[in-house]
Amino acid sequence: MMINGIEYKIASSKDEMKKAYELVYQNYVEKKFCKLNYHKMRIFLFDSLLETRTFIAKEGEEVLATATLVFDSPIGLPSDGIYKDRLDELRREGKSICEFSKLSTKKDLGTKALRILPYLFRSCWLYAKEINKHSHFCILVEPRNEEYYLRSYFFEKNTV
Repeated sequence: MMINGIEYKIASSKDEMKKAYELVYQNYVEKKFCKLNYHKMRIFLFDSLLETRTFIAKEGEEVLATATLVFDSPIGLPSDGIYKDRLDELRREGKSICEFSKLSTKKDLGTKALRILPYLFRSCWLYAKEINKHSHFCILVEPRNEEYYLRSYFFEKNTV
């Protein structure tokens, strides 16, 4: 989908995936969420799953923002490391869960990022809900950003 000159889509080429992984790496290294590596990309085990989707917002050939949707699988979800008890409770209730992960925007976007993120979230949500038929969408956020996600995207605080 194209909105105001920005294309929102699932990364579908090697170049788009590389740019998305590099953007996540740049932001995660700065925040100390990951260590420096030779390839300067943030790739994790969940990226190797067939169901995982990397979404991007791009203007021309430049990737401005990215997010990864990870669907529950035999290896679980990224946040199982912290919230496994709560996620297992949802699984026992028969809920189909996916996780919004690796959200990153280019640092120089300023307030433009706030206009891009809702469409990126919507793309992920539509894919999870309508294409993959998942009922629950979770996200792990930094405590200082929690209120923003609760207010802006109607997430519910649901911890154990």
